[in-house]
Amino acid sequence: MKNIIDKIKKMPMGHIPMGKILPKKMKDFYANTGDKPIYAGFKNKVDVHAGISGKMVLNTKGLWEKISCLPDTSERRALYVHIPFCLARCKFCSFYQGRSKEEDISKYVKYLIKELEMTAESKFAQSKPFNAVYFGGGTPTDLSVDEFDLILKTINTRFPLANDVEYTIEGRNYGFGDGKIEACLKNGVNRFSFGVQSFDTEIRQKMGRIEKKEDLVKRLEDITSKYDVTVSIDLIYGLPGQSQEKWLEDMTMAYELEGVDSVSVYNLKYLPGSPIKDLVKQGKLEEPATMREQADLFLFTKDFFNRANAKRLGLRHWAFSNRDRSIYNFIPKYDQTVLPVGCGAGGRVGNHKLMQRMEVEKYYQYLDEGRKPIKFAVEIKNDIGINGHFIGSLEEFLQIDFKMAAKKFNQPDLIEMYKPLLEQWEESGMITFDGQTMKLTPASEYHNVNIQQNMVEYFNWKKNGK
Repeated sequence: MKNIIDKIKKMPMGHIPMGKILPKKMKDFYANTGDKPIYAGFKNKVDVHAGISGKMVLNTKGLWEKISCLPDTSERRALYVHIPFCLARCKFCSFYQGRSKEEDISKYVKYLIKELEMTAESKFAQSKPFNAVYFGGGTPTDLSVDEFDLILKTINTRFPLANDVEYTIEGRNYGFGDGKIEACLKNGVNRFSFGVQSFDTEIRQKMGRIEKKEDLVKRLEDITSKYDVTVSIDLIYGLPGQSQEKWLEDMTMAYELEGVDSVSVYNLKYLPGSPIKDLVKQGKLEEPATMREQADLFLFTKDFFNRANAKRLGLRHWAFSNRDRSIYNFIPKYDQTVLPVGCGAGGRVGNHKLMQRMEVEKYYQYLDEGRKPIKFAVEIKNDIGINGHFIGSLEEFLQIDFKMAAKKFNQPDLIEMYKPLLEQWEESGMITFDGQTMKLTPASEYHNVNIQQNMVEYFNWKKNGK
């Protein structure tokens, strides 16, 4: 049981968010006090994703049949397709499952099609259109032209998609040739998300990335000049060897690249299972930025994009055009439906968070038995939706309107209930609160996961006495 729970806690949001054990005392929710709130932060910094806890379901036999026969009532929904293979492992990644080999991918795609068809037959899948389709991994761009064509055609013919569906393929530029791009575009894909992480060749190679800066930039320019598609890139700050000057060069390159519509910016996270810590201990990598140094880099990042007049799409996203709607990014944040398909995929169906088999052979075995390959689930009981509303509002708008939330979720005492906590956070410099609306400060933007997690846990603590 402990090993399973530990694995769940390591999953990213959009997979299976859990959160820590509920605190028992009021002071456990408080922010630390100090001259600089961004340095003071919280007693324990949560650094992955906030989440909602629930009852573990270990016996998943028959669970899919039980939950998939009901219609979906979620306000928005996404279909998440997981491709678990990568051509190379990035040193900061803890979700590596296996190296991309043509024969392995070919077999996987056959089983993926089988699962897509099985999943699409359910009442839940057919009950309303999907607002977003997202291919994550792993590295989906390692699929072949024919594999892209087959998977996308299966989705398009089997699942109801909204007319304005956001259709994203995540991956890397390396190996993503014109034939693959054209196969994607002709089947409705309208957004690519590329994990650049850094443009600096030396940093990229130390982190296990393949392309040199010059090749990466040229390929991005080729794609954005040739094709009418939204392009978003990811960058990471706090990497080993990444000075403030090098980070400035990365942000400047992202901003100046013609045709790049948006950038998502993340701090380096010390996730369990990633090789980076061991490499530092062995003296093979420089020390990454400390949390204090990362805080300074966050302020530097915020200032850069403000000066560039970039459009803020949320806590981590800045846009340089009006093309990127960033729909999928917010659906799991609001704890809305994410229907998972693929080995290692996770999401939410009804009042259950699902995590599918991560071992490829087990994944195949379940499908051979005619079973949806769910490894475990978390049942969210008595969920009125307010926790997802809190997290989503903070992620997208950097604020919460408590008066509106109280009315929407029929919680007339909401402001009074949160008032003592909000007053302490305001005194510590984490937020501003005018009696109705709580707004994040730069300090709480950086410590956003702590704020979100404490918001969720405080509600449960006050309502359920836990």
